[in-house]
Amino acid sequence: MYGGLLHDPEFVDSILSLVKEEEGKDKSAIATLPRIKGMLTLAREELATPHYWSLSRMSKVLHTQLPTQAVFKSALLNAGYKVSESHTGPGALKTDAPGEFLWDVMRAWIKLHPIREISIQPNTPGASILSRREPRQPINFDMHPEAKAVRKEKITRFPLNPTENWGPKSAARNTNKDTGKITKRKHSQSEH
Repeated sequence: MYGGLLHDPEFVDSILSLVKEEEGKDKSAIATLPRIKGMLTLAREELATPHYWSLSRMSKVLHTQLPTQAVFKSALLNAGYKVSESHTGPGALKTDAPGEFLWDVMRAWIKLHPIREISIQPNTPGASILSRREPRQPINFDMHPEAKAVRKEKITRFPLNPTENWGPKSAARNTNKDTGKITKRKHSQSEH
């Protein structure tokens, strides 16, 4: 069920202005300011369509080489559709193009970058999608000026992990001091 806009543009703009004010102050006050600014900018630019598409997942279904975002965006923009990145992840795109057209773009991509027929097994989603060989309208992969729009500001949209092995660690466990083995069995038995 689609509940309407995900982001309120006025609210996002007001928070972005606060972030820009904070940037002018002490940079060490909020270490995540670049990430906050990047995600809010992404939210402001995001199309108000309910679904996003993952190029890597589409390529995986068809067992094909992954087109660059700029190439894929160009095909959509050249056909007159709108396209934007999504806040959900670096490879996610939102567009007002119908799903059929997106698969047509992938079929046209495969014509330029053929796959081995053995890659697609019968009775799979990829085989079903590729069974209709001809796109309904011509696909133009010529680079569109908006596909690789140079941003005026350097914005971190999806920052890398700050350090190696960053993130949640495994849960703590009891170990037997003599052998160093985990005493999970003994621990489980004492719970009952």
